[in-house]
Amino acid sequence: MSFGYRVLVCAILIQTYFDLKTKARKGGRNFQMRQEALGFLKTDWFETLCTAIDLDPSFVRKEMLRASANTRNRAPRIKT
Repeated sequence: MSFGYRVLVCAILIQTYFDLKTKARKGGRNFQMRQEALGFLKTDWFETLCTAIDLDPSFVRKEMLRASANTRNRAPRIKT
């Protein structure tokens, strides 16, 4: 597999991660991006991309969802 393809796959997975971690209000742009990212995690394409760069799709999916849940449940930071 070419280096460029690996970079592209990594970029797609990184963007998915960021879309999941973004705080989202229902109906907003971030909400739509998050919903699309959640849907992407369920696709064969996601599994194909992970496998293409030697990642376990189940593990990647689980960790992305875990990180996403941690972001949404975290208390807001207070600047001092």
